[in-house]
Amino acid sequence: MMRAAVAALSVVVIALLVIWRLAVMTPDWYEPPPDTQTARDKAGQFETRLVEEAHNIRPPHETWKVRLRQQQVNEWLATRLPMWIVHDPELVWPEELGTVQVRFTQAGIDIAAQIHLNHENSAQFIVARLVPQITDAGVGFQLEQAGVGRLMLPGDPLARLTDQLQQLQTEALRDDAVLQLLEDFTTGRELLDRDIDLADNRTVRIIDVQCRDQSLIVEMQTLSANSSTGNIEKDQTSGIQ
Repeated sequence: MMRAAVAALSVVVIALLVIWRLAVMTPDWYEPPPDTQTARDKAGQFETRLVEEAHNIRPPHETWKVRLRQQQVNEWLATRLPMWIVHDPELVWPEELGTVQVRFTQAGIDIAAQIHLNHENSAQFIVARLVPQITDAGVGFQLEQAGVGRLMLPGDPLARLTDQLQQLQTEALRDDAVLQLLEDFTTGRELLDRDIDLADNRTVRIIDVQCRDQSLIVEMQTLSANSSTGNIEKDQTSGIQ
């Protein structure tokens, strides 16, 4: 009987060690590009090309698509996003929050954020899976999974993600306003606007977002100042080079 108890305890200890190890490991897909001039140039070209695509002149009611590749988005997140934050006083980025990276899969958008803890040289990765949802009211994101490191946590994903943020030794990410904003965006109470206004008074409307392996396909429609949505005549897909 004692031997069986010891064996059972050994299994439990090994399982806990495996869980702990997975929780502290870096997600295997998290590989931010090096902050080199080449990476910054590529991210800048991606941003410029996306803006140009949005401003193209198109027939009324025609839908069009762009394919956002995972590598392009991650290069932008690692090199261009920090520049936007530095130059926009209204954007606040918690100093404990490191580089954010994404992975596009058929199941949704995986997001990993490195959190620098208060004690020396220590960090933890918070991971979440979001599924984009388009409604007449706007663009929302359904939180499907949440975890730490390489370990996805069981139970309600919003509760698990909130618990993890509250346990972090960083005041900025435990702030009630931050946690409330997170809850609002992942439960549909807070939505992104579907319509993006252009400088020439036209509007780009997001019609659909589809998750694919290593890419995100966004379907849109360009509306003139006086137009309304009507029958869709055709669509075309453009990859951002």
